[in-house]
Amino acid sequence: MAGTGEAGQLFPEENIKYYSVNNDALGPCKCVGKQLIKMILESNMNKRKMIGAHSALALLALAVSQVHAADPTVQQGREDRAEKAAQKTLAKMTMEEKLAYIGGTGGWDVKPLTNYGVPQIHGADGGVGVRYTSEGNDQGVVYPSGPNLAATFNPRRAIDLGRALGYDTATGGYQFITGPGVNLYRMPYGGRAFEYLSGEDPFLGASLAPGVINGIQSRGVWANAKHYAANDQESNRFNLDQKMPERVLREMSLPAFAVVVEKRQCCDDDVRLPESER
Repeated sequence: MAGTGEAGQLFPEENIKYYSVNNDALGPCKCVGKQLIKMILESNMNKRKMIGAHSALALLALAVSQVHAADPTVQQGREDRAEKAAQKTLAKMTMEEKLAYIGGTGGWDVKPLTNYGVPQIHGADGGVGVRYTSEGNDQGVVYPSGPNLAATFNPRRAIDLGRALGYDTATGGYQFITGPGVNLYRMPYGGRAFEYLSGEDPFLGASLAPGVINGIQSRGVWANAKHYAANDQESNRFNLDQKMPERVLREMSLPAFAVVVEKRQCCDDDVRLPESER
């Protein structure tokens, strides 16, 4: 399935490889406290004087902007220093502190580590709009549905949507958003299908999701691809035993997730899990 963008060009050929996913690309991402600590500490080391004056959002925005804008050599040095600082912090933490941190608090928030200078991380739910949860903040924007975006066959529109979602997330005081949704629309019982930008073709999700995520993260907030994986219906989804052949799983349900983790670092640790732990 192919489509044209504004200039009438087919999707770039490099995107085609996203459809064929190998075993390594499907290694699980580590959405744990280590990456959060790492990025916050990176800001901490580079801007020590700002720590007491700026909120967690400012720290996180600084870290993300450095990731996008820095020279590769300089950025590697920063990442190495941040990695060492993160390891040093983790070495001081008790097992109870680590488990409490990755367990979060409330719906999407991550607890602060006041003893280690790590502020609280606030998250917002959203796929086609930001669900504001703070008291007195009852206004927001709902954008066109995921299938509508998929129907455009246009990666540029995906970036536009991501920028809008990222802006709404940042101005709402949040550091990450639980979106975009990249599942397939496979059956009419999928109550969340309006969120999913893959439509009925995994190639669309694998081609458009990176644009949405780039747009979101260009605003200094994190994106979090959902709902992993094969979430084809909403009713009884927490108890449903989804059975499918491995080929269907790899060729239909997982390509978009593989792309956003491997190519766009969406809710991912830059250190791969050892083969023995996968």
